Amino acid sequence: MSQFYYEDHPEMNQQYSQPQGGQSPNIFQQAQAQGQQPYGAPQGYEAPMTNQYGQQVGNPYAAQYAEADMQRRLAAERTMLNGSPYGNGGAMNSLNRLASVGSQDSYGYTGPYGNSGSGMTGTGGMGIAAPFADVLTGSFMYMFIALLVTGITALATVQSGLIAVILQSYPLFIGLLIGEVVLVFIASSAMKKNNVVMSAVLFGAYAIVNGITLSVILLYYTDTSIAKVFFITAALFGGMALYGKITNKDLSGLGSICIIGLFGIIVGSLVNFFLESGPLDYIITIIGIVIFLGLTAYDVQKIKKLAANNMGYSVTVLALWGAMNLYLDFINLFLKLLRLMGKRR
Repeated sequence: MSQFYYEDHPEMNQQYSQPQGGQSPNIFQQAQAQGQQPYGAPQGYEAPMTNQYGQQVGNPYAAQYAEADMQRRLAAERTMLNGSPYGNGGAMNSLNRLASVGSQDSYGYTGPYGNSGSGMTGTGGMGIAAPFADVLTGSFMYMFIALLVTGITALATVQSGLIAVILQSYPLFIGLLIGEVVLVFIASSAMKKNNVVMSAVLFGAYAIVNGITLSVILLYYTDTSIAKVFFITAALFGGMALYGKITNKDLSGLGSICIIGLFGIIVGSLVNFFLESGPLDYIITIIGIVIFLGLTAYDVQKIKKLAANNMGYSVTVLALWGAMNLYLDFINLFLKLLRLMGKRR
């Protein structure tokens, strides 16, 4: 019987939970074999057994049954971290309470990782928030790298003169746009298969192709307005990402609304491509900004949930998946703001 059940009663751990003399049976087994009660006079133990709430337990074996029942109940609350029920080297809290993310842990200590060694531990013996911190940090790092690759590619495309070739060949430009969509789907498939190398390569390829297609904006907007809108985008994006990280409100409903709205603005943009209506374009742009701000908060919370309910995926793959979603949110938010606030050449 595990010792954590009697954390508040160490004397019971010694007398009733530990084997007597190496491999010999414990006191429960001895008493049962002799047909005696463990608390009777022959053993000299007169103190009644109490549970974790200080209540007397009449049946000497009730603690065993209670512990087994508790283990079954807690099994439903276990979080799979890196394919292991308790995480890497982790163990259940000695008081049978799970340390919550970003709040007081079972011993009353407040911190983003809970109290080390208490609650459900993950990699490195830290609390359940540690994998989330790793995934979220990796997501922003890979997103930043992808944005850097996109920016460098766009600049190189313009300075090398490749942009002129692309603009003169309409089928080539359409092919690049279709290639972006295909790369996103293939990269998502590689991430679902937990393929780290393929996920990274495809995400990098997508960032490069996206840089080639986005190089067009360098011809239509001034460098100053592009830089200004970029910093505005970063500020708004960072604020919504922070909200998605710290809020306790479930944003699933918001995410569903934003996804529906996303399909709506795609259809509206296609219609307006033929109508060429200025007011409709303005409305679509405003709605698009609101949608991608909402998706930013939703995707950060989704990363948090995915990390907490990880079913064996690599932390790197989870971070790449989060980075791709955040990258798409940032790029689309930037384009909408640039369309609204950017100054044309």
